[in-house]
Amino acid sequence: MLTVGVQSLQSALFLRFKNANFLRFKADFINSAQMPKIFEKSLDKGHSACYYEHMNRRSYESTAKGAVNMPETKDPAPALQPEGPDMPDDEELYELAKLAYTNGYHLTAHCIGDAALEQMINTIQRVSTEFPHADRRNGVIHCQIMDEALQDRFRKLNLVAYVQPIFIKADSAVVDDCVGAELGRQSYNWRRYEDMGVHMCGGSDCPVEPFDVLPNIYCAVTRKGKPGMEAWYPENGVTLEEAVEMFTKEAAYASYDEAKYGTITVGKYADLVVLDRNIYDRPLEELCEAQVDLTMVEGEIVFQR
Repeated sequence: MLTVGVQSLQSALFLRFKNANFLRFKADFINSAQMPKIFEKSLDKGHSACYYEHMNRRSYESTAKGAVNMPETKDPAPALQPEGPDMPDDEELYELAKLAYTNGYHLTAHCIGDAALEQMINTIQRVSTEFPHADRRNGVIHCQIMDEALQDRFRKLNLVAYVQPIFIKADSAVVDDCVGAELGRQSYNWRRYEDMGVHMCGGSDCPVEPFDVLPNIYCAVTRKGKPGMEAWYPENGVTLEEAVEMFTKEAAYASYDEAKYGTITVGKYADLVVLDRNIYDRPLEELCEAQVDLTMVEGEIVFQR
């Protein structure tokens, strides 16, 4: 099972692929806060599973991200202060979040810098306190520039971290220069997330990066962008087992589907792949070379090499 997030206006493309049987995947569709009028018009359609249970519309997205050299970091390097993206002010973001939350949606946001992360964490804390809900899996997409104090707040709110390990291939060369080595060392710290019990859902951010799980798993474990690169704060990596769970078990949790997908368990859908080698007893450097021999979706073989 693969869970992806795409903007709501791309739903027609998704259905075209699905109905043509080109791809079989599950999608969580995100209503963008950058188009609040469209979102308001969609409220009456609800957020429950639709389209043969292959598409959910549960999430309301706000974007406040930029990039690692954008000024939504609290203290960007003086030489790296270009014009960043327009960020909503605190009250504007709160009103958008409240609209979504009180209509049954959970909240997600694209946040890279610590200023954007702090603003969104503040907003989620405020909305979820005013309108408590037993199981609303709010989260942040990217979760990159964040010190330990902010990580502690993230965990206390039980937020889902949607992370893309492949990003360190490019980001490791610039983060320390942009935000300083001390904050850089604390950022992209998947080891600490795991140790704190944060739910981490792995992703690729395709089409920004290739739509390929294995290189992401490699980056999460080795902290290298690719074989031959120097490891970037290798102590912040996760184990191979933990990295695989990010793209299986935790992906299912993020879409409220842990009872149906994510592990090979009696009673769940048989969604799985068979690789051409056992990645658990081979050198990690071989991980990116592994090939898929067979893919099964809901117990049906849909690909065989």
